[in-house]
Amino acid sequence: MSLQTTFNASLAQIFRQGLPQKIAVALSGGVDSMCLTHLLHNSKRILNHNVEIYPIMINHNLRPNSRAEIPLVRSELTKLGLQNNFLTKELNFDELEGNSFEEMARLKRYNALQDLCQPLGIHHILLGHHLDDQLETFILRLLKNSGVFGLAGMSPVAKVPTVSPEKLKAVRPLLGVTKSEIIQYCKDNNVSWVEDHTNFEEVALRNVVRKWVKEHEDVKYESLQNFSKVKAFTHTVDSKASALKEAAEINSSALGTITVKLTRDQLKNSSDLVVARMLFKVMYPISPSTNYHYSFNKLLASIPKLRTSSETSFTLLQLQWDLKPTESGVELTVSRQNPATPVEHELTVPANGTSEDILFDNIYWIKIHNNSDTSKSFTVKTLDKDDRGRFVSLPLDFKYSEMKNKPVVVENDKVLGFAQDLDFVDCQLKENIYE
Repeated sequence: MSLQTTFNASLAQIFRQGLPQKIAVALSGGVDSMCLTHLLHNSKRILNHNVEIYPIMINHNLRPNSRAEIPLVRSELTKLGLQNNFLTKELNFDELEGNSFEEMARLKRYNALQDLCQPLGIHHILLGHHLDDQLETFILRLLKNSGVFGLAGMSPVAKVPTVSPEKLKAVRPLLGVTKSEIIQYCKDNNVSWVEDHTNFEEVALRNVVRKWVKEHEDVKYESLQNFSKVKAFTHTVDSKASALKEAAEINSSALGTITVKLTRDQLKNSSDLVVARMLFKVMYPISPSTNYHYSFNKLLASIPKLRTSSETSFTLLQLQWDLKPTESGVELTVSRQNPATPVEHELTVPANGTSEDILFDNIYWIKIHNNSDTSKSFTVKTLDKDDRGRFVSLPLDFKYSEMKNKPVVVENDKVLGFAQDLDFVDCQLKENIYE
């Protein structure tokens, strides 16, 4: 089977309802992304797809020749008739440093991609990750003692990290394709690409792993088999977790509190791993934790508490978990844990204007509209006990125990109300990237 046929089948599997009108391609100029762009263009031509392709190149300025490579990329895109849709953006990573450099740089790249895609109404961006990348990720996460779901690697479709309330999905149609197949395709079809020699410098751990895998074909085959087993196992667990979620009684309030009711039979018939996975996915939107993805094992260790017959409370994932037995099973009420100090964010909104979107407390996307002829300053903060007496109009159903830590909007030391209740404020929970 040709790579083009494999690619077309992958697209059909991912976009079962048909391709969207617009698709972006993350283009670095390397062989993977050049191959991806060429395949997508051919797919449009062969299958007569009415889709607009937007190649996007983010220049990280981390290599001395990066700007000089753009003309080669533009030349290849001209051959495909895509030069007019070619978008570029410069990034500067000088201010990023320390152990978090790689993660912060990744978020900054996604932010740049979002900035370019949003005005064009693009909701899908294709990435050139392939099977060799999956294997490298698998080995890297083994070295870092990752949990089983981390070992499962990248998904063909995933929501990008939370950088905007707009929804952008990362699509990886080449995950079943090897690097050698990609290179051979480009050679056979006279597709030029830029060689990033830093990929072979043994500075980053991924490059060390890449070189080691290349030199040990026998280990590569064994690792691929192990990766496939992990992938199959996590798929089974996720399927059972989804079924449990459908069977459970789950209620979410606009204020960001989630209640889960599980019957004894549901708990009895579900392993700790399945229960933990279900709760982990459900609770993500209301957790302020910036390390949520790495905290699954902590939640897994707490699941036995759900199987006890006593009432208990605990904090986890920066959430307050209140557990009480019921006649049929257990009821779990989860909300934001009390912060050490109130979370506050200052916003100045221009006259007859709108503020930027802010991810308040890493939970709520908030935007404020100002319809007056003068600029206004607001404070968005988590509700605390001292705020009760500062309300312009205290809600009739006000219960501090249920409303604490929820976002309120303050102007001139007066609490105007809860963010989600004010008609001049847009307030929504962050999107659940695990659904």
